[in-house]
Amino acid sequence: MAWCARSPSRSPARGYLRHSSTPPEHAVVATVLVYPRDAPQRYLEIRGDVTLVDDPDSQLIHDLVRTFTGAERYTGDEGTDNERVIVRVTPRRVVWRV
Repeated sequence: MAWCARSPSRSPARGYLRHSSTPPEHAVVATVLVYPRDAPQRYLEIRGDVTLVDDPDSQLIHDLVRTFTGAERYTGDEGTDNERVIVRVTPRRVVWRV
């Protein structure tokens, strides 16, 4: 599960397995698949280019935690040296099955 903001983003920490396995200088393509749990034959598929953007203040994860849980801020990074990044997907192809 990934929380998303209006601009399709995710906020993993730098060094997160999927982030570290693909250096930013390489072309990266992502597929995002969203479907209702009770009707998996209906779905939204988005394929596009990925851009990694530093989020030094962890603003995105704090905003997402506030939106989805009501907590004031994300505390999972406290006491760590995690550096957050935003994964931005720019759509090239969108498919919607109803």
